[in-house]
Parts: sequence; C-alpha cells; structure tokens
Amino acid sequence: MIRISNLYIKYDKLILDHETIIIPSGKITLIKGVSGVGKTALLYRIALIGDDQSFSFEVDGKEIKDFQQFRKDHISFVLQDIDFFPHYSIYQTIEYFAKLNNIDMHTDKARELLDKVQLDNDINQNVMTLSLGEKQRLSIVCALIKQPSLLILDEPTASLDEENERVIFEILNNLASEGIAIVIASHSDMAQEYADHIYIFENTYLKLIKDDMNNKPLISTTHHDVSSSFLKEYAIRYMQSYRFIYVFLIMILTLSLLSGSMFNLLTDYAKSNSLEVLQGQFDNKLIITNDESKYVNQTYTNYMISCDENNAYPLYQMIATINDEDIDIVPYFKDNRLDKYLSSYFSNDKDGVYMDTITYFAYQNLTDKTLEITINDQNTQYVINKQVSVNGALQESFEQHYSTNTQRFIYMSYDMMKDIYESMNLSHQYIGYVIVYDSFSQLKEGKTELEKQGYTINDTFIDIDVMNALINYYRILQIIITGIIVVLTLIVDIILISHIHLQKRKESNILRLSGLFNKQLIQLDLYEYIIEIFISMIITFITILIVFLVSGSFSLSRLLLMIGILILYFILLFIERIIVIYKELHQYTMEKVLRESEGE
Repeated sequence: MIRISNLYIKYDKLILDHETIIIPSGKITLIKGVSGVGKTALLYRIALIGDDQSFSFEVDGKEIKDFQQFRKDHISFVLQDIDFFPHYSIYQTIEYFAKLNNIDMHTDKARELLDKVQLDNDINQNVMTLSLGEKQRLSIVCALIKQPSLLILDEPTASLDEENERVIFEILNNLASEGIAIVIASHSDMAQEYADHIYIFENTYLKLIKDDMNNKPLISTTHHDVSSSFLKEYAIRYMQSYRFIYVFLIMILTLSLLSGSMFNLLTDYAKSNSLEVLQGQFDNKLIITNDESKYVNQTYTNYMISCDENNAYPLYQMIATINDEDIDIVPYFKDNRLDKYLSSYFSNDKDGVYMDTITYFAYQNLTDKTLEITINDQNTQYVINKQVSVNGALQESFEQHYSTNTQRFIYMSYDMMKDIYESMNLSHQYIGYVIVYDSFSQLKEGKTELEKQGYTINDTFIDIDVMNALINYYRILQIIITGIIVVLTLIVDIILISHIHLQKRKESNILRLSGLFNKQLIQLDLYEYIIEIFISMIITFITILIVFLVSGSFSLSRLLLMIGILILYFILLFIERIIVIYKELHQYTMEKVLRESEGE
C-alpha cells in the first residue's frame, strides 16, 4: 500500500491543499474530476515526477527518501498522448523499452506480453499503422516491460470507442489481480465499474467515494540499470533519424576546425618565413667563456673552459698587424653569407678573408701583401706571417660581434684559423667557444641551459628582443583569430544544439520517465558529441595532411600544432556541451515538459 500525504499543488491558482491519498496494491484507484481541476498534476506527484516533492511518500509504512530511484525501479507512467518512433515496428518498440531497462527481449517474450493485452497484430507491423486502441494497448505493454509495482495511466481510454474502452479496462483489471497497484485519471463512467478505490477531485480537496481497501504489501520487482551499450545504440539511432541536422552540425564543426587549423598553420608558416628572413640579418651563434670577458680582444685571466657539444667550436685569439695597428681576426662559418654585405667583391676563395673597408685599403697599401698574425695562447704569444687572398670589402654599416672594436676586423674562415692554431702545436685550452645553432628556437633553449651552467655568454650576434617581438606578434595574432573562430563556433554550436534539444525534448522526457538519471542523459548527449567531433576531426586531419603533402610544407612541429588545435577544440566544445546539456535538463523538468505538451 502507498500513502502520500501533505500534497500541496499550486500553479497560477491553488489546486490541492495539503491532502492525503492512499493507493492499495492489487487494486485500481480512480481519480475523477472535471477538466482542468488538476488530475494530471496529481498524477505527476504520485509518479514522483512533479517539480514539488515536499510531500511524504510511504510504501507499506516505510517512508521513501530517494524519489528518483523509487520511480526508476517501481513506477511506470502511460501518458495521455501516445508517442512512438514512427520508423519502428511493434517488436522494435518493445525491444527499445526492454533495452532501456537492460532486459533481454526475444520474439516469444514479446508475443507473450502482447497476448496479455490482447494485441494479436504481426510484431513486424509498423506502429504508425495501429489504431488508437491498439496503440494504447502497446503503450501498456511498454510500461509493463520493467515489471512495475505501480502503474499510472492518464486518460487511458480517451478517444476510444466503447468496445476498445472495455478491452483496456479488462486488461487493467487483470493486471491489478496480479498484484500491481494501478492509478487512473479518467472522465469515463465505465472506469467506475472497474475501479476499487475512487477519489473525487474538487475544490482543492480529494474526497474518497469508494473504498475497497486491502493491506497487502506492494509487490517487489527485480530491476536492472540501463546499459551503456543501449545509450550508444540510442545515440546512433537518433543521429540516423535526424541525420540532416547532424550532417549540418558536423559540417559546421569541420569548417570551424579546418579554418582554425589552417589559419594557425598558415600563420606558423608566415612566422617561420619572417623569422628566416630576419635571421638572415643575424647569426644564430653564442660565445661562451669561463671569464668575465666575452670578446676576443679582451684580456682573459681564465682559459680553463671545456665544451664537448657537437655545435661548439674553440674560439681563438688572433690579431693581424697592419701599419702598426692591431686588427682582430674573427671567424666566419659556412652558414655565414658575407657576400650580400660586400661593398667591393674580388674573389670567392674558400680560404680568402673579408675586411672592413678601412682595413682593406690599409692592406692594399702594403708593399708585401703578407699578414703578420699574433696568436695569444694563455700567457704566451706566437707570431706567424701568412699571405692571404681577399674576397671582398664589407660595407661600413656591417657589424661583427666578436670584438668590441666593431668597425675594424678581418673575417677569416674558421677552418683556416683552426689550421693555423693547430700548426703551432699550441695547447688545447681556449678562451671560449663559439656555439652555432640551426635556428633561433634552438639558440634560446641553448642559452637558457648554458646560463644554468654558469657560463658567461655573448649573445650580441642576434637581436633576441626583435626576434621575440616578431614571435609574440604572430602568437597574439594566432590567439586573437583562433579566439574569434572558437567563439563563433561555440555560438553556432549552442544554437544548433539548443535546437536539437528542443526537437527531442519530449523523447528525452520519455527516457527520464522510464528511469534514466540526468547523468545518463548527459552521457547520452556526450556519445553524440564524441561521434560528431570524431568525424569532424578525422575529416579535418586528413584534409590538412593532404594540404601538407601537396604543398610540401609538412613538418613535425606543424603536425603537433595541428593536433594541439584539434585537442583544444575538443576540450572547449566538450565543456560547452556539458553546460548546454546541464542547463537544458535543469531548466526543463519532467513536469514542465509534460505540461507544455499536454497543455494543462
């Protein structure tokens, strides 16, 4: 027996004022009253789906606290408006509700249920071809699949002729004899013939006019949670049924992912080209020492330095004397393109030297075109004379970064300087090392690591501030444009998802009435989202990969950038979907959706 007390219902006006209703098991309880009095609102409370749940609900003297769990396990509600999936057969409809309750269903069991409600149609018949009476009986079958303890029906014989009406009440009478507590709201006079327990609903009160009470305990039932496989199947089925809007949604997501990814990749490509052009004006080099000094023309007190990096080259202290003036000799490497800074060009000798303009003219005035080269090795100096060819004179605006005297220098190939040093059998202790990097990013990482090791660093070869400013410019550009694309995508996605939820609001409510919790409905929507975003990401990934291969711009860094962007979109859209779904579920309660659909 069920006892519901302190029932208070108020919408625009007071409907029920702190009343009590008793529902015996194994009996039919009828609620009568004029249209609009609030019978359906009362059924919502009995079915534990009303917005207000401040009343007391007792089963066999034990108060129920968890309304949602009890409704899921024990209550089935047959709505006044019968909605079936139009593309389902009778058997597919029964199978759907069986899966919803994690119950195995086969044709023999389905036929047994159909016989119970005297529905002898072919189980493969489409549900939309059934008559109103047949649809009503099929809806009772669907309600019985979960083996409820309490079956609630709202106007189960409305719009039926007398013959079909009597069939329905005979079916309900037989079900009650099996121990199920049945509650009906009906205007039908025939309902009074079959009802054991009758309440009249009028003037905000319930009046008991027929009492055939028994105190048998409510029948217990075995229940199962809905399986995750059903949720996946349902998501796929729903997306197939409304494929047009989902295809449109996938197209929007794909275009967004493509535009966001392509813009970022094009920006990254433009950044790389700009950095390459700018780096052409600089050298990706550092000088490291163990001394406070960091230029070749400075006095060193500590020669004890070692570096076994593959890109590290010993730094030599060499000076050429021309007209009693000391000129620093500094190295150039294969990656240096000094020819574009020449004011005068003479030859392209691999062992040739380059000079600043003043030094070049001083050298040209020498009678003997031989350089007197002094090599400093710790506290010892070695002098040799060497004839060299001059490849060209460098522009006055050109600056070198090896010595403090930036306007007077001789550039000699590193290999020649190394040969001179080693030919003298000098020690292998150097004032420092030149570290050569392939890119600016490697230089930045290398500098950070070298600073941790305590080296003195000369980083004047490249204007790090200018390079960082250029990188930051492109980074900000990427963030702004990506942000705009993401915001527009989220707005469009919210509009489309809200439309989809509006379309399936009633169907989702059936799932809630059948016992699905909000967390399972969220899970259901997320299955749909994962399918959508997975398809969109695969299309985007393949498209961009083709662009990479065709354009020849493929690189690991760009591939990782694209993957990072796709993951970012996935996370942001995932959060957005959670918010939209959560808002939908809490804004439109079961009672609100039912009242809107039934117009009560």
